[in-house]
Amino acid sequence: MECLFCKIARGEIKSEKIYEDDKSIAFLDVNPCAPGHTVVVPKQHFSSILDMDDELLCSVFKTVKKVTKMIKNGLKPDGFTIGINQGEAAGGRIPHLNIHIIPRFVGDKGAMIQMIVRNQPTEDLSTIAGKIKSTEELPDYIKREIEQKNNLEEKREEKFDDEIGVSMDSPMEKMALHLEPEMEKKELSEEKLEKYEKEEIKEKEKKYKGKEQKDKEEEELEEMERILRRMQIPR
Repeated sequence: MECLFCKIARGEIKSEKIYEDDKSIAFLDVNPCAPGHTVVVPKQHFSSILDMDDELLCSVFKTVKKVTKMIKNGLKPDGFTIGINQGEAAGGRIPHLNIHIIPRFVGDKGAMIQMIVRNQPTEDLSTIAGKIKSTEELPDYIKREIEQKNNLEEKREEKFDDEIGVSMDSPMEKMALHLEPEMEKKELSEEKLEKYEKEEIKEKEKKYKGKEQKDKEEEELEEMERILRRMQIPR
């Protein structure tokens, strides 16, 4: 998308540039509200900070810090108001991220940033905070860690399939899930696999013998009851 700030960044429109690097540019606002009123924009077109990756956003704000220091040293203001008009409702007339650095001087008849809008909330702060926090996204570094962990698990499963020659969707899946944790880090030898299968067979045999013994005891009890019924003397 082409816009006024894109053309200024490329030098197609003249501006009073005071700083530039490979990612951003800073120039004086053509309609300043204070001496030294400066606008910092990324050279690449982005409508808002929400469209930018963290690395580029950090780079742009490093420029904001550097330029603020330059203005402080050059004009000796008493303070600064630094902000973004993002979106038409906020007065953002050009859809290209732009950060305003406005030097403040004692008696400049300006107001603090909280005076820009008067729209008192109708809900309590706890409710509003809950709505905001419920939309929180995981930080990028955590997302990367989760992705790396998932990729590692997939590789482990593939390695397991190759070593024992079965798919995780096969009946052997349950066995894989119950292997000792340290076995995941070692090669599964045929000997260990055979040992596990033997233990599983023994366990099944144990359960079967237990059931068989219980059935036998129940049969003996029923036979004893039949004998007792036959031995009863009629009145």
